Formats: sequence, structure tokens, C-alpha cells
Amino acid sequence: MEAVETKEQATEQNKGTVKITVCKSLSGIAEGSELVYQEFEKQIKELEANAELGPGGCNMGQVGCRGYCSRDVLVDVYVPGQDPVTYEKVKPEMVVKILKDHVIGGKVFKKAAAKDDYYENLKKQTRVALEFGGRIDPENIDEYLEVGGYTGLKKALTMKPADIIEEIISSGLRGKGGGGFVTGHKWKKA
Repeated sequence: MEAVETKEQATEQNKGTVKITVCKSLSGIAEGSELVYQEFEKQIKELEANAELGPGGCNMGQVGCRGYCSRDVLVDVYVPGQDPVTYEKVKPEMVVKILKDHVIGGKVFKKAAAKDDYYENLKKQTRVALEFGGRIDPENIDEYLEVGGYTGLKKALTMKPADIIEEIISSGLRGKGGGGFVTGHKWKKA
């Protein structure tokens, strides 16, 4: 199981709120993530109305692609005091079982829980450009800022153009157009 990924998720866990995220990437949508999301919202409202979710309640969120399109629809459940759990190939008819077994009953719904290879493959990866892909809402700028988004831009805005070019050269950043030319050298000539 993975550790809590963002400050928001840590805050949710600390105050006793369950957090559920649904992958709403293009492949997730093609596999029915909109219907899964809507079913979670509907079932959560019913459970909250019946006071079955406890005082902290449950918050829903969407995340972008995490690179496991073959396992969509992916759903993460963050229950306070427990390791987060990823569910894969989730269908709307599984939502009640996930909520009742896991969120209320404290037992992972094994039929849809991600297998060990899912977590093992994640551990082998070093994500750079997509470091937070599948962990934050791509439509929520506040979540991006919470994980340090735009820090490079903030730094660049305080620098002189020549200093930015030198920074790019020293980073070794290369183009992806086939030639792999050093980006900073191209910028220097412009």
C-alpha cells in the first residue's frame, strides 16, 4: 500500500474524513469512470443521510491518468488510520460493496483491490513530468500548488533570460523532435 500522497489527503485523514478519488482520465472515462463517480456520490449521500459514515463523512475527488489504463476504472480509498487502497476495474455495481465492506466495515473488498504487482510496478518508476499524475485533480489548481506546482515558474520570473538559458543548459534538457538537441543551446541562438 502507498503512503498518503498529498497534503490534502493527509489533512482529510487527520480530521477523520474518508477521501475517495476516481481516475477520470480519457481511458477512465471510456471505461465508465463518470458512472462510477456518480454512483459513489449517490451512495455516499444515502449513507450520510443514514449516518452510516461517521462524523467525518466522505469526500469525493477526481484524479488524472496514472499510467495504468488497462486497469481502469481506478479508485483510491483513504480511510483515516489505514493504508490507502487502490481498487481496479471498478464498475458502478461494485461501489456499494467498496463503501460497505471497506469504508464502513474496515475490510478491503478483495475482488476489486489492486494486486501486489500494481504497487510493485509503481515502486520501480521514477516519475518526473507526471510525478503527481493520478494523485491530484488535474482541474484543481489549489491541489497543484499544494504539491509545489509552479515553483519553477516562480523561480524563472526572478531570473534574467541569460540565467534561465544557463539553467536549462546545465539541466541537460533535450528536445524530443528526434535529434535530441540540447534545448538551452537552441534557446541561446534564438
